[in-house]
Amino acid sequence: MWNYLVHLWAPPPASLPLNCPPPPDGQVPDPQGFYDWMTVNAAFNSAATASAAIVIAAVVICYGLTSSTLGPRFVRRWWITLGLTALTTFGAVWLILQRSATTALAGSCETSPDAFAAALPFGIILTRSLAGMLWAVLATILLSLVLTATIGRITHVRNGFFHNRGWPWPRILPSR
Repeated sequence: MWNYLVHLWAPPPASLPLNCPPPPDGQVPDPQGFYDWMTVNAAFNSAATASAAIVIAAVVICYGLTSSTLGPRFVRRWWITLGLTALTTFGAVWLILQRSATTALAGSCETSPDAFAAALPFGIILTRSLAGMLWAVLATILLSLVLTATIGRITHVRNGFFHNRGWPWPRILPSR
């Protein structure tokens, strides 16, 4: 359940198939092995941690840049922050999964019984990156609501959450 909350529809796959390296001459090819789930899970959890850090930083920066009352400039900045957060999260998840140190499960390939380095497939990286992008949008909206409802109760001249409480609900559309 936790994996679906953190990774949406793209949790770390168990028993992810892997193409084994070609055998030496004269041996029967071993067509398929498996990735080591521990390394795949670690890569996905690193992507989730980076996504959460990006969302938290974006919301704090967006609300912290102003101490003025909710207005059209803030509404535009919030929408721009939402879009940039989604794109940044997509890129960060892509880079993390592309560069992660995933390995083959030891003993799953007869041609190479040791755990060797194996990059994740393009489809897995793309699917998880898209899930991270949607997760960032949902988390940014939820975090904005939660922080304006909690920290927004603290009256202070420099508290952007106080001055912009009520956003993004009920005023979703930017006014002119």
